[in-house]
Amino acid sequence: MELKISDHAATVSGVTFQWSLRCPYCREITRVGRTDGKVRAGLTVSASAKTCRWYQRDVPGQMPAPPAQCPDCSRHDAYRGYPSREATPVMGGCEALTLLDEAYRHFRATFASEAAAADEAMRRVLQRA
Repeated sequence: MELKISDHAATVSGVTFQWSLRCPYCREITRVGRTDGKVRAGLTVSASAKTCRWYQRDVPGQMPAPPAQCPDCSRHDAYRGYPSREATPVMGGCEALTLLDEAYRHFRATFASEAAAADEAMRRVLQRA
């Protein structure tokens, strides 16, 4: 995995994402994954710098082809026409989380007032929930 920081944005690349596919015959789950995903995080700052928000977005690669047959019941074409489902990031032994922590520490040190404003905005959102 690799971390790149540019201004108010950070990208962790090489993140593994997995998709869970349920066989329609035996109902068992098969997981397929790719390691070409990214997690983007940073601060969104308005032009006037009055509005600051934290963001974090998962950017999975394309879903890999499902297996030709179910590994549990051996039915062929069990996943034909299977809709692409939501991908889940696999944070790779917390390496991606460690890199994201590094990015957030950088943002807090470099953009202290914007980070504090984003923290306050997040606290207001959480208080309403």
